[in-house]
Amino acid sequence: MDSQDLFIIEEYIREFLASKQRKLMFQGQQYYDNEPEDTEMPHAFMYNLVDEKVQYLLGQEVTISCDDEQYLEEVKNVLGDNYLYKLQLLTTEAANKGIAWSQVYFNEEGRMKFFLHKSEQICPVWVDDSHTALKWVVRIYEIEEYKGKNKEKITKVEVYDHQATYFYILENGKLILDSEKYLSLPDSQEFGHFTMDGEQYSFGKVPFVYCKNNNREIPDLKYVKELIDAYACNRKRLDDLLEDFKNFFVVLVGYAGNPENTKTLEDMLKRRMIEIESDGSVEFKTPTIDTTANESHNNTLKDDINLYGRSVDRNKMLGGNAPSGVALKTLYSGLDLKCNKLEVELKNYFKNLMYFINEYLKLLRKTVTDKPITLECNRDITMNETDIVNNCKNSVGVVSSRSIIERHPYAKSLEEELERIKQDEAINPEKYAKLLKELADNHDKEE
Repeated sequence: MDSQDLFIIEEYIREFLASKQRKLMFQGQQYYDNEPEDTEMPHAFMYNLVDEKVQYLLGQEVTISCDDEQYLEEVKNVLGDNYLYKLQLLTTEAANKGIAWSQVYFNEEGRMKFFLHKSEQICPVWVDDSHTALKWVVRIYEIEEYKGKNKEKITKVEVYDHQATYFYILENGKLILDSEKYLSLPDSQEFGHFTMDGEQYSFGKVPFVYCKNNNREIPDLKYVKELIDAYACNRKRLDDLLEDFKNFFVVLVGYAGNPENTKTLEDMLKRRMIEIESDGSVEFKTPTIDTTANESHNNTLKDDINLYGRSVDRNKMLGGNAPSGVALKTLYSGLDLKCNKLEVELKNYFKNLMYFINEYLKLLRKTVTDKPITLECNRDITMNETDIVNNCKNSVGVVSSRSIIERHPYAKSLEEELERIKQDEAINPEKYAKLLKELADNHDKEE
């Protein structure tokens, strides 16, 4: 890497580290923590919002399809059995931080793997303003090393371009080559993206695949953070108020002025017996706290969080008649809108990932076809089963049996259900009726 490129990367790193505070910003990206401001009152609003979104979109196994069955099987082998779990981690990171980064690498056995990095460690350098093509990916992270008997923090920097990987140490804003990394590398040779048979190779692209939360790379917390903080602070203030107010307080007449009286009074209150002089008096006061306005404000904040966070208001699903039809769709409209954006970005992530999978399959001398391979999310939709079963019955003769089975709530797998139907049809009705009669006769004899 030449000195000019190194200078540009140092400028990006300075900008990145300067903004790496509680609210981290870089090229329009914003990262937030999930803790409320100025309060110790815990809450789980963001965990609920993000988990609801991820599980709604990826609660069911995704469908990866292609007309070439052999090619599809090879792709699934590369992705592995726990690919759904990886997608859930990826989308959770994207929802929390606006964008998630997955690095493509080879493990010691020579198998392709995907590693999810913390987004706050990744400083991307884009080619275009729409953030679709990468020039570099700069990973910045800290490690602790011993120098003599002292433990010191060292800032490591990894730079990835289309052909090679570079390793540096950041000292006083300057990048210094990490010489220890290059000890095992022959002179005049650079690190590629992966090693095979002792040789360095590259993918021809930066070996990182991004998954955006939306096209503006905005985390879910952006539009509800102040509302959540206000709710938590309001609850904390009320909690402190209730803690400070005792069940009663005592008004004493002719008993003040002597500090010893306070200790005596505390002792008398413990014994539940108060002794006063003839010219004194005592009166108990019970304070009242009006929590109606506070509760009303909290409910308004919760409604706003559900509205602007595009969440499902579960209170509307409790009690009374369960919503169905248009009412159920309306209830889920905000969540659907939020998931639609993430699903588009997830499909784009999978499309970009397929480039690296195809390159890997070519290295293994596997057949790679030009037939498109697609990823579909099967949303975990809350249903009114009675309505759906009735609609399926009314659709017989109007749409195909396959379409009806796909939408029936009791059919978990289309292919499995079709196989079961074939088995049922294979049974001879007369023989089946005779078998039932024999079972009934035997039952009567035993009685």
